[in-house]
Amino acid sequence: MQINSKITFLNQPKLSEHEVDSKFNQRRMELIPYVEYFISNHERFKGKEASVEFAQKGISSLVCIIKTSEEKLVLKIPLSLSHASGESLFLKVWEKSGVKVPHIEEEGVINGHSYALMEYIDAPILSEKFSKEEAIEKKTIF
Repeated sequence: MQINSKITFLNQPKLSEHEVDSKFNQRRMELIPYVEYFISNHERFKGKEASVEFAQKGISSLVCIIKTSEEKLVLKIPLSLSHASGESLFLKVWEKSGVKVPHIEEEGVINGHSYALMEYIDAPILSEKFSKEEAIEKKTIF
């Protein structure tokens, strides 16, 4: 694997302390060199300096925030090999219906895992914006 030295990792993925999540923890760590290879060899990032920050919330995906001098994108890789395969379609259908969701730039497979490269939306996540009760009351989640 040819790696671009212009990629800086700002942190490490957060690992779960629960034994039941050990398989996903292992997958997170195994995916890091593939993420580096993906960014190094992707036409969109080739020859550019990029920083990668791993999101510290969530347990079912490896979420990488990729920042260059020109843009900020999210590379989301579900850790399950089957359960999250419809997430990109879900977001595309919502977007087509007029709901503001991250625009999917590209989909594919990295080391057997589906991925989505998508727009970064600079806004708080729902759990930071609303309590569970408020989200239900406002019909954000039901």
